[in-house]
Amino acid sequence: MVAHAFRIDSEVDAHGNFLLTKHVDVTFSIFDLIEVQLFEFTEAGIMFGLDVEIDPDGTTLSFDSSYGVHGRIKAKRVVVSFEPG
Repeated sequence: MVAHAFRIDSEVDAHGNFLLTKHVDVTFSIFDLIEVQLFEFTEAGIMFGLDVEIDPDGTTLSFDSSYGVHGRIKAKRVVVSFEPG
């Protein structure tokens, strides 16, 4: 799963739009799935929040959205990597 993230600055451009800075692509590589509960699945969406819970059984990613897919994924192992976007 790849999420594109950025910071919304308080400054605006000539059109009055907030400046978006510090873009990054965050990749979640998910191994050995335990449970998947996804709802309103679309090709792309807007993630509103992400919670990560780690317990002895594995890692759970729970995410809310403003638009598109939301739900949770639990796996034995999750690797997170970052690439400037």
